[in-house]
Amino acid sequence: MFQVCLYVGILTISSAYVNVALNKPAYQEYPLSLGNDMYIYDANNAVDGRKTNMSWYGGQCAVSESYKHTATWWVNLTSVHSIHHIIIYYIKGSYFEHYIDCFLGFSVYVSNTTDISQGKLCFKDNYFTRGTIPVVFTITCIVHGQYVIYYNERLQGVIYPDDYSTYAYTGLCEVEVNGCITTGYFGPNCSIPCPDVNCQYCHIETGTCQGCKPGYRGHTCELVNVALNKPAYQEYPLSLGNDTYIYDANNAVDGRKTNLSWYGGQCAVSESYKHTATWWVNLTSVHSIHHIIIYYIKGSYFEHYIDCFLGFSVYVSNTTDISQGKLCFKDDNFTRSTIPVVFTITCIVHGQYVIYYNERLQGVIYPDDYSTYAYTGLCEVEVIACKRGSFGIDCNETCGHCRDINECSNVDGTCLTGCADGYEGNLCNAPCPDGFFGKDCSEKCIATCAGCNRFNGLCDSGCIYGWQGYFCNQVNVALNKPSYQLDQFLPRDDTYDASNAVDGRKSDLRMHAGQCAISFLSTTATWWVNLSSIHRIHHITILFRTSNDGIHFLGFSVYVSNTTDRLQGTLCFKDNNFTINTIPPVFTTNCSVQGQYVIYYNERLPGVVYPVGYASNVNNDLCEVEVYG
Repeated sequence: MFQVCLYVGILTISSAYVNVALNKPAYQEYPLSLGNDMYIYDANNAVDGRKTNMSWYGGQCAVSESYKHTATWWVNLTSVHSIHHIIIYYIKGSYFEHYIDCFLGFSVYVSNTTDISQGKLCFKDNYFTRGTIPVVFTITCIVHGQYVIYYNERLQGVIYPDDYSTYAYTGLCEVEVNGCITTGYFGPNCSIPCPDVNCQYCHIETGTCQGCKPGYRGHTCELVNVALNKPAYQEYPLSLGNDTYIYDANNAVDGRKTNLSWYGGQCAVSESYKHTATWWVNLTSVHSIHHIIIYYIKGSYFEHYIDCFLGFSVYVSNTTDISQGKLCFKDDNFTRSTIPVVFTITCIVHGQYVIYYNERLQGVIYPDDYSTYAYTGLCEVEVIACKRGSFGIDCNETCGHCRDINECSNVDGTCLTGCADGYEGNLCNAPCPDGFFGKDCSEKCIATCAGCNRFNGLCDSGCIYGWQGYFCNQVNVALNKPSYQLDQFLPRDDTYDASNAVDGRKSDLRMHAGQCAISFLSTTATWWVNLSSIHRIHHITILFRTSNDGIHFLGFSVYVSNTTDRLQGTLCFKDNNFTINTIPPVFTTNCSVQGQYVIYYNERLPGVVYPVGYASNVNNDLCEVEVYG
């Protein structure tokens, strides 16, 4: 737990924090009992929310017996909470004046147990006197914990200030613990998630991580115990009657470290009188390991078996065979007096199995401190790896765009199996250069792309002149091919020539800009392009002259033929629906057919009734006709 503590006195703190102590279980040492009034001074009175009568007989205060050398009261918040501040309301009236010297020197702790030695000291009174201690006071204590503990003492043999009483005493009418109801959030309304996804407890004001979720550690929870609850095995497992599982291999990876004694049921222990001792955990996949922490069995049994641990080795392998793995540590130096109960091995390596091994082989001479037999007594083995996507000494650097993020070296961030689509380089942070795409930027873009997508090779930036399609594999086969139109407007002026519609120019589609094929108004309008040979056509795009009102286009047809006779070809499109308001300036029709000539045709024949809105005559006003295939 991390804390920030500040005495605030009677200052009011305005916030939206919740009193997480309200109606929670409470306890006090030496509860006062006066006849039938046992509950009038009960510990729970201090967390019931009542503050209307905080006098001696109000029945709203927790009061302890007199003539005691210690006074303890605590509330169990029932789970760990993110605390911001604590407000204490003492008993009021004449009894406050009478017992005021009993309150001097008090302390307030926040802990995850009822033991103050395992908690954080939020406040210790070394300053108040009978004339200055307030009836209501507030302590800012930014910390995480489950128990809030009020404690005071008057120990024999200790000299206290003159104002202090001979005995300690509680007279607490209400203790309000203000913080967040749910862990993993911060801010004045406890509504902002902790920034680090693996953070369980963060600073209630700043969001800085103060405690990681189970299995994670590090300043930003960047390190994860990848062995937690993974399958484990040990050679020669100890079995004592019905206590088969009390010494099971899996005990060493279950995360429990509260009782690491022989009978605690939290350790993996092997049988005695064996010449080898093997234990391993299967991480279930290859991990980027940073370091390994071993917790041996504690207490008298550590002293008893300590010589059995000497000479141990730790390997990381992709199989259960230590000969195929990497030796992370081999003890050649520890003695009975120097081997630690908790030992950390830095081993920056990739692997799936972490193997603990020891041996006392017959015929081999071992140091004098060594036992005759090998033995395991492992209460926890934590295999700490950089969390997915991080590397470096403290796992505080971010891997690049690795093809397999689990194959990012936790030493230098090298992507061991190459880069994901769109990136290259050892760290896979460099985008593909122009003209390349895919994994490791190893594939070349299609030559007809104006610039391709570096991830999938699609021609997102368009095609070079004359090509179309996602992969720019559709070419305009009409480009600069021979063309013809009936009754060209001003026949001797190339400004309106039929070839303008296949020259690729589309920058100025006005009548006199010289980029359109235009004919005189007549009863028929014909334009065609000779593709020079038969082509497999996919679609045809027509760009009409923009300054035309459209009435002369309505009813047009598009054919593909092997001759200039449209009636010998295939009708690709016949307009029966467009109006002057709906005909588009750019029109595309799909026409999956083979042919050599693409023919545009329109007519206004005598004696035929045409829809309302059609002009009485037609002409060509074609600025570009693109034939893709």
